Order: sequence, then structure tokens, then C-alpha cells
Amino acid sequence: MATTKELRTVTALAMIAGFCAFSGPAPAQLASPRLVETGAQSGIFGTVSERPSYLGKNGEPLSSAQAFTETLRGNGTRGGYMLSHGGIIPETLRVSVNARTLLPNVDYFVDAPSGMLAFADPVSRFDSIRVSYTYVEAADAQRTSLAPQGLALNLRGTSLNLVYGMSSDKARGLDFTTYGLSMTSKLGSGSVLNGLFYVSAPAATNNNLLEDSAHRLHPVTRAATAKDLATDH
Repeated sequence: MATTKELRTVTALAMIAGFCAFSGPAPAQLASPRLVETGAQSGIFGTVSERPSYLGKNGEPLSSAQAFTETLRGNGTRGGYMLSHGGIIPETLRVSVNARTLLPNVDYFVDAPSGMLAFADPVSRFDSIRVSYTYVEAADAQRTSLAPQGLALNLRGTSLNLVYGMSSDKARGLDFTTYGLSMTSKLGSGSVLNGLFYVSAPAATNNNLLEDSAHRLHPVTRAATAKDLATDH
């Protein structure tokens, strides 16, 4: 059975194949592929998170923690999913799509401190994502924006960088995700080809449904403002 490291390598090289089909020579023509992982905290694109600072040596929370369950709607893509809480204890996380249990670091990836979730395959808009976890309250209260992190893939003469980042506008109840890739390729002597492709999209936090102690679902919404209540009728 393939190890997690091998799965990450295969996934990364497959992504290169799809990109190079439009941008240059086929992977077979590029010698000595080499995978370089950054020191990113993000689990997106297969990088592995270090132990969060709010957990002890054995993975135990250093302060009080709460169990939580929520349901998210699919958005048709792999990324752009924000959980209602950060400071997650990774071992407690359970993710399923339409009642099918997913495997961590194979079917889905999570950045535990920020609560950012992504999937190996796109999740349809008609699918529901059920997530249960335990989070550390103090770490959740200190949750901040995640700086862009990603994966660097270096081939002979070609460098491909994949980036994923998140910022949050709590006042408006929106999460903004930015993701994309950049490529630099040397063409002969003295010539360099640069390519950039990035997408930034807002995701309303009311896509998350919370489950309370009575097992009732209710949408997460911010308080209505005067602008929200304004009408021309």
C-alpha cells in the first residue's frame, strides 16, 4: 500500500502533467523531477502540519476544549471551505460527504489552527459535508488569517508554485480564499517564460450549519445591519 509521502508525490506530479499540457513540454521530457515541500502550516496540497502550539507533546489540549459538529454545503470545488472554529485537535476531526467517511491527508486536508478545509476531489454543490471535531477555545479565540502557503515543485529549468491563502472579514461575515499557481521556465539561453494564475473568491459563513445539543440545525448568520434592512418598497 502506498505511503502518505508517495501519495503526495504522485498527486503533485499529476498536477504538473495537467499544467504542462498547456504550458510546455510533457513531463517525460523534463529530467530529474524533484519535490520540495515548504515549511507551511497548511495541509492543503499535501503538506503536513506540525503539532499546533495549543497541544501538548502527546496531542492533549493545553486549555479547555469543546466538541462541535457542523454541516457545510459543497461549492463545486476542492477548496474554499472554512469551519466555524479554529484551534482544532486533529485527531478528533471526522469528515464525511453524503454519509461517506473520508480519510485524512488522502481525501481531505485541514489546517487545524485556522480551520481551513480542502478536498482531493471537488465537492458538488448538491452534496453536504458533515464535520465533527473538538476545538481548543483559547486557540479559536486567537484565530487569525492564514498567510499564503503552498508547495514548490522544481524541475530542471522549470519551477511551479502552488499557493493557497485565506483572510477573514468578520464584520461582513465573509471568508476570502485566494489560490492559484505560478510557473517560471527557462527557454534556451537568456529567455524566461513566466506565467501566473490566481483566483480570489468570497465564501459566506452562513454556508455552515451548526448542530446544537438538541440536534437541531440552524444557519450561522451575522446580526442584521441598517443597510441590510433598507428597502426601496
